[in-house]
Amino acid sequence: MSHLIEAADLSTAWIEAVRHLGTQPNRQAWDLVVAITNSEAERPGIRAHLESLLAERRLQSVSTVANTVFPASLWRTSRSRNALYERYERILPKLRHYRGNGKGMYFERLISWPPKSTTTWNQLEAVIQRLQSELVHPNTKRFVYDLALFSPAHDAYPVGFPCLTYVNLKLRGRQLCMLAHYRNHYFLERAYGNYVGLAGLQGFIASAAGIGRGELVCVSAHATLDLPRRAVQKLLAAVAAD
Repeated sequence: MSHLIEAADLSTAWIEAVRHLGTQPNRQAWDLVVAITNSEAERPGIRAHLESLLAERRLQSVSTVANTVFPASLWRTSRSRNALYERYERILPKLRHYRGNGKGMYFERLISWPPKSTTTWNQLEAVIQRLQSELVHPNTKRFVYDLALFSPAHDAYPVGFPCLTYVNLKLRGRQLCMLAHYRNHYFLERAYGNYVGLAGLQGFIASAAGIGRGELVCVSAHATLDLPRRAVQKLLAAVAAD
C-alpha cells in the first residue's frame, strides 16, 4: 500500500520516512511518496547523526552520494554551465573506476543521452533552454519537461543501476517543482544523499531558468530501511533528543 510523507525540509522528510519504514514488516514498503516543501532546508543535527552511521558502516558520505545526481562542488567552481559539463566529462574516466560506477552515473546520463552511444545530446541543457524559451511567453507550458535515466535499450537487466529512472519537472507560477522516481531505494545508504543531489539539480535548473524552487517529490517504488531495528530505535532517540 502506498504511503505519503509530507515535510517542510529535507531532513525531516527523511527521518519521517525512516520512522515509517521502521514500523513495516521487514522494514520495507512499496510506493513510498516523500514530498518536501523546501528542498534547500536541512536540519544539521539529523544529517550529523546519519553521517556518523554511514562512517561507522564504511558507507559513502551524504555528499558523495549526492554528487552522483548533481556534482555541486564542481558546479560551485565552474564559470558557466558549459564549463561544468566539460569539466565533468573530463573526469568521467576517473569516476568510472570507483566502486559502483561501472554501469554509469546519473549526471553522466543527464548530460550525455542515450548511454553508450556514439551520438549523444545534453538533455539537461535542452530542458533548461526550453524552460528559458517558454517562460517569456504568456501561455507557458507547465508540465512538459522530463529527464530520462532508465534506457530500455541499454538497461535490459538493471540490477543496482539505474535505480533513479526518471525526473519530471513542472512549473507552478514562477516555481520549478520536481518529481523523481526510484524503482528501489536504500534509506540508510542512499536516500538522504539522493534527496540532497535532487535538490541541487532542482536548484541548478531553477537558477538557470531565473525562477524559484517549488516542491520536491520523490517516489520510491520499493523502499528498504537497511538498518537493524535496534539501530533504528537508537537513531530516532538521538534525533528526538536534539
